Amino acid sequence: MSRADLHRRRWPTPKLVGARLLQTNLLYASLERCDLKGADLRWANLFGAGLWETKAELADLREANLASTLLAKR
Repeated sequence: MSRADLHRRRWPTPKLVGARLLQTNLLYASLERCDLKGADLRWANLFGAGLWETKAELADLREANLASTLLAKR
């Protein structure tokens, strides 16, 4: 899914363990209870994304745009 345009998408409970999401556009996306363990999100655009109860252990976020990203536990 690298370089995919997924902006403003709503993903309830996606399992993206180890997913390759390089340069993916997740602008204002909603990732609820998402499992991103070990995912590769280098250079991804997560501006304004809502990561509600999201697991991101060992996720590679180098050079990712995390500005205004909402990290929260409900």
